[in-house]
Amino acid sequence: MSGKKAYVKFAVLLIAILTVSLGTQANADNPASASVSKVIDLAGSWQFKLDPENQGVDRKWFESKLPDLIKLPGSTDQAGYGTKTTEKETTRLSRVYRYVGPAWYQRDVTIPDKWGGKRITLLLERCHWETRVWVDNKSAGMQDSLCVPHIYDLTDLMAPGKHRLTIRVDNNIKYNVGLFTVKPTGTAQYWAHSVTDETQTNWNGIIGRIALEVTEPVWIKSIQVYPDIKNKIAKTVLGIGNTTGRKFDATLTLRVRRLDDRLVRYKSQHTKVNISEDPESTVEMNFNMGPDVKLWDEFSPTVYELVGMIEVSNNGHLLTAYKKTQFGMRRIGTKGTQFTINDRPTFLRGNLDCCIFPLTGYPAMEADAWLQMFETAKSYGINHIRFHSWCPPEAAFIAANKLGLMFQVETPIWTEVGSGKPIDKFVYAEADRILETYGNHPSFCMMGVGNELKGDKSTEFVAQINKYWKEKDPRHLYTGGSGWPESPTGDYHVLPRKGGPIRLHGGPLGPATNVDYRKQISLCEKPVVAHEISQWCVYPNFKQIEKYTGVLQARNLEAFRDSLAKNHMLDQAEYFSRASGMLNGLLFKAGIETMLRTPGLAGFQLLSLHDFPGQGTALVGTLDAFWDSKGIMQPYQFRSFCGRTVLLLRMSKRVFTQAEAFTADVEIAHFGSAPIEKTLPLWFVRSASGQDIVSGQFDETTIPVGNATRLGRITFELSQAVAPEKLFISVSLRNLNIENHWNIWVYPDSPDVAPPDDIMISRKLDADAKSILEKGGKVLLLPQRLSPKFSQPSSFEPIFWNKWLFKNQDRHLGIFCDPRHPIFISFPTEYHTNWQWWDLLNKSTVMVLDDFDPDFRPLVQVIDDWYTNHRLGILFEANVGEGKIVVSSLDLLNDLDHRPVARQLLSSLFRYMSGEKFVPTHTVDMKLIENLCSASTTPPMEK
Repeated sequence: MSGKKAYVKFAVLLIAILTVSLGTQANADNPASASVSKVIDLAGSWQFKLDPENQGVDRKWFESKLPDLIKLPGSTDQAGYGTKTTEKETTRLSRVYRYVGPAWYQRDVTIPDKWGGKRITLLLERCHWETRVWVDNKSAGMQDSLCVPHIYDLTDLMAPGKHRLTIRVDNNIKYNVGLFTVKPTGTAQYWAHSVTDETQTNWNGIIGRIALEVTEPVWIKSIQVYPDIKNKIAKTVLGIGNTTGRKFDATLTLRVRRLDDRLVRYKSQHTKVNISEDPESTVEMNFNMGPDVKLWDEFSPTVYELVGMIEVSNNGHLLTAYKKTQFGMRRIGTKGTQFTINDRPTFLRGNLDCCIFPLTGYPAMEADAWLQMFETAKSYGINHIRFHSWCPPEAAFIAANKLGLMFQVETPIWTEVGSGKPIDKFVYAEADRILETYGNHPSFCMMGVGNELKGDKSTEFVAQINKYWKEKDPRHLYTGGSGWPESPTGDYHVLPRKGGPIRLHGGPLGPATNVDYRKQISLCEKPVVAHEISQWCVYPNFKQIEKYTGVLQARNLEAFRDSLAKNHMLDQAEYFSRASGMLNGLLFKAGIETMLRTPGLAGFQLLSLHDFPGQGTALVGTLDAFWDSKGIMQPYQFRSFCGRTVLLLRMSKRVFTQAEAFTADVEIAHFGSAPIEKTLPLWFVRSASGQDIVSGQFDETTIPVGNATRLGRITFELSQAVAPEKLFISVSLRNLNIENHWNIWVYPDSPDVAPPDDIMISRKLDADAKSILEKGGKVLLLPQRLSPKFSQPSSFEPIFWNKWLFKNQDRHLGIFCDPRHPIFISFPTEYHTNWQWWDLLNKSTVMVLDDFDPDFRPLVQVIDDWYTNHRLGILFEANVGEGKIVVSSLDLLNDLDHRPVARQLLSSLFRYMSGEKFVPTHTVDMKLIENLCSASTTPPMEK
């Protein structure tokens, strides 16, 4: 065959392939249209019937027409079938309609004459969960994958002509993929994100592509591409199906092109192969990618398309089979305790995807939808996604291929394994299906068994299956359970701790930035990814309730809003959200920088960049459940500490006096595509008002790929600052738009903390204090004891996940105040918690002010958990009797020689109370304050 004829022939075949893949589909009710297509699109209207009593099989519903109608792709929730719910779920979003059980879907299809003698399959791209299929009155079998398409061979059941196609979808939990007894309620709930109502919902239906497809009796079942970047070869293994019972001499053609090549230029290679008479066989061919081959990684995500074509002669007729796939030339590996990609060190900046789709209740099936989510994630510096106890559809891999994101997928479990129960076999089978279906995608870099697995033999189970996976498919790295157990045969581990926590929660949380996890990593021989870090809550933004216009309603948020209104603080909701969000951002930065300071750490996985709507409602993200910003920080700000190149500052504290010198070491974590050649590190210090204090630069240097690279030391005398003052320290690389910053606070050496003559300091509201107030005097009340009824413990650390699931937390959501109030005249602060509050909040007790007048607001308010919405404070003022009082439950008296922040706040209180601006707006009954300080057995406030 001449080159020109071969090209023309391939062009015709390519058009056919694209016609199938892009959905140029025939109407099933139009035989003329179907006769020219290799696909019959089955999207549209179907007959339908719910089967809550599970009677349909016994009563042979497949033999008669079903009475109702539904649209596919879609779910019963979307169609309004099932029980309409009215209760207000407070621990998660509420399904508007709930149905669990079999549901039957049915329609007539017409098979064109030209399909006679060919192989016919039914494609159901994603189902939830088990499906059974009948053609007319004959069964076509059952499938139960949660992760890959259900494909039925209907060749023997669908001769040309009209047929009735019936599909039974049963979303009952078939295997125990993740049943938990939830301690707060004692109820059993499924938490694996493949089936849970906590996120995607246990929906019933069929989504994605739904179609009948036709192939020749000799066809390409699968293509697996194994990149060899060293030799620039794509080893290609084609699975061949053959129903003829005959052997064939065939021509195998592989054609490869870069998807970003607008000219659609293919490279082709051919070889002769033998097709076995067996129903299933394989043929192989090495495709030489050439000297100009482009590798795939996060910086240059070059994706190739491969089209495989088999030509055989069958009784004088030329049969042509073809199939296409995407792949990338990349090698994911390990070196010591770190990952490599294409032999270059890489660091995972990961986010969890827990299948959160509030409008549909099921995952998106279009690449554009995933592109939008992933582009947002990348804008925040993310280069890795872990799919927690589920596997996404093809569209997600295609989007990630294009953007250079590295996936860790998991089989759909969060349960006990290794006990010989049916779930063990299901995990093996599901993993095989995942590897075969999605294994070519370059974004598919890693796979885990599931989340936080249980069972006495779970370690043995994950060790065996990791060994099996590594032998079966070397294109990926494998691990055991994310969180636990560690797999002895795994390539890496995802751990919350190793000889100590590998996250700030339960670990080295504090103002210092010189801590890291090198001790923990020194105990490891394989790469370790930090498990589910940064789970710090943000108070709900009730404006997002109106976004829930689909199958899920935010009745949990409605309940929290109503509770806040009942407690007379609804007007503060937006302030609470913003202030707690700023503390959340503060801890995101602290947590991620601690990871990047750790030599040898392989990466981290956030839980999460966006909110988790279930398990008590975990509003832990800087984005909401729709991937929209909460206004905490802009993407470029987040990338300053969560990017490929991050400047780091090691300092032992953030609070200083003017008599001290500031000293800190500057490091850099750089995981770019290449070293940064001859760059000049710069630094400067400014006041909050923008005044330059001091600046400098380090030697010009080349920065290697890796972290813990030291750039130099910043040293200057703090006497140059005007105290009290917040200073802004910035470090950057000249002309590279790479910068990071930190705040420190500088206070006077010896502020005046002697109480003015007209102010009485009292540790309790005794007769003397009452007398002063009754005579029109001023009292600063710093109660040594508070009533247990009207007090709570305090902490700088905010709520982890939520208090519904983790009840024993003496934490809240930070502070809210008006920094312009004159009480802060000598105490610089923002409206939210910042690091200068660390000592104060960890040495205090919170006052419960629910009994005060509805419009009463403390000067420093503590933001409560949304389940209780108490009015809390640590500092307030009021008119009492004829006098005026300031009450603070902060420790402002103990060890002031070593506590400059407490000393400074006390000085600011004295200055305010002795001035003309001390004019409280609220009058409080003496009895309310007496109740706060009533005699009790509570320990003294000072700790």
